[in-house]
Amino acid sequence: MIHSLETIIAGFLLRVVQIVVESSLYVLIGLLTAGALRSMVGPERLRRFVGTGRWTGPVRAWITATTLLPVCALGVLPVIRELRRAGVYRPAILTFALAAPMLNPISLIYGVSYLGPWVLAILIAGAFVVSVGVGVIWSYVRPSDSLEETQEDAGQVPAIGLRRLAAAGVHAAREATGPTFRDVAAGILGAALISSLLSGPYLASSMNAGDPLAIPRMMVVAPLSYLTPDQGVAIVPEMLKFRQSAGAMFVLIALGVGMSLGHLSWVARTSGGRAALLWLSLLVGTTLSVAYAVDSLIPPVGTTNDDNDHFGVLANSAENYHGLQGLTKGLAAYSENIGAFRWLTCGSLGVLIVAGFVLRSKGERGKFEAFLEVPESRSPDEVGVVSSPVWNRPLPARLISTVGACGMLVIVCAGTYAYFPSPTEAFRDMQIIKADFYGELGAASMSAPLHHLDLWDRQAIKLPTGALIRLAGPDAEARRLTEELRKGIHQLREATEGSRRDEARLLFVRIQSVYDRCRKAYGIH
Repeated sequence: MIHSLETIIAGFLLRVVQIVVESSLYVLIGLLTAGALRSMVGPERLRRFVGTGRWTGPVRAWITATTLLPVCALGVLPVIRELRRAGVYRPAILTFALAAPMLNPISLIYGVSYLGPWVLAILIAGAFVVSVGVGVIWSYVRPSDSLEETQEDAGQVPAIGLRRLAAAGVHAAREATGPTFRDVAAGILGAALISSLLSGPYLASSMNAGDPLAIPRMMVVAPLSYLTPDQGVAIVPEMLKFRQSAGAMFVLIALGVGMSLGHLSWVARTSGGRAALLWLSLLVGTTLSVAYAVDSLIPPVGTTNDDNDHFGVLANSAENYHGLQGLTKGLAAYSENIGAFRWLTCGSLGVLIVAGFVLRSKGERGKFEAFLEVPESRSPDEVGVVSSPVWNRPLPARLISTVGACGMLVIVCAGTYAYFPSPTEAFRDMQIIKADFYGELGAASMSAPLHHLDLWDRQAIKLPTGALIRLAGPDAEARRLTEELRKGIHQLREATEGSRRDEARLLFVRIQSVYDRCRKAYGIH
């Protein structure tokens, strides 16, 4: 643990900056989604889509969250606020609030790429039990809180065209500076505080498989922490690699990725402090039960190594910069790795927040309701029926269906690109996997080397497709060498399974020659 007050303060400030940058894209997506839901979908459609079934409502919310919306634990907050405003079934909202960050298109794509089918299936099943289970239990414990008493008029949707698009932007901007801003700020400050008190080596050494306190320790750390979906899924294979608790790994996904202090802030603000404590108790109890089940289903692999840094994103980042004096060095080092896209999303979110404050200063003219009014020159029957200009015309149903189909095609293409990495990325990963395999070949148990052989073969089999979809299709020689490499990996696996270490080392040297020729065949030198 960290004891220096200066280091704690510096780590807190540095982590605040990191979370703001890392969450900016997801928060922006959440705000724009909330604006689109209010101005283009409307309360009645939302309520009808989710339904009020004690089981079907949470299940529908879980399916929607895991397939459509890529947000984090902070980015989901404006969306659940909009769902509550629309009077959506409360247990379904609570399920959505957990499921969207925990398992969404981004995390599923990463999971398919880096986790085996068995581990991924267990994580998906566990996430379903936790998020849907909390919603269903809530409907029994607090039946009076299931349906919202205040529901917006079903007709409160702006006229079609630019007026509707403007209304969506206005609502997103106002949400960025309203109660959602406070909830997001609570999530950021809570995560920064817990991070400032932790050190990476402490986390790495306290989550090992077989340690009975690994899961309880993670239960204390994860609820206040913040991880983006891609960060969470990236940590999972590292925990497996270093023989750490699978139960603690699930807790990190369920509570570290799935929730934040902003969730508690939202529940407390909308239902009261007791309701927030009840919800947290249900979530912790359900997660703890599933975590111990996951711990028994996923056997530990890899080799214990406390000298690793995959928990660095959860720990104090200023401990290497000597307190407050090194804070500027830490900020400078972090800013060098942000990238142009992150700067763009941060800037866009900043513009949206400024616009929100400006709109709030305009009084009634800056409210969403101002865009519900029908201009005097047009009758209510003519709302949305415009002959010109073209951008104000109603969209035909077939066009909307076509756009939706194209959107799904884009998601499929993105998933394909993520699942089949480029040959450069695949060989880079294989280089690390090879080193890990050979280093662990002398271990008492063969589970770790076999695990790395599975990873090696999984990357090798993706080589031809990864090159093909990037219009750099492999020639016959590259395909032949890929098959020869996979054949050598299978022979190496047979020797490793039989604990024939000397034979495995000889085979490894022979495979290295095939591996080098395969790299050159794919144009990597």
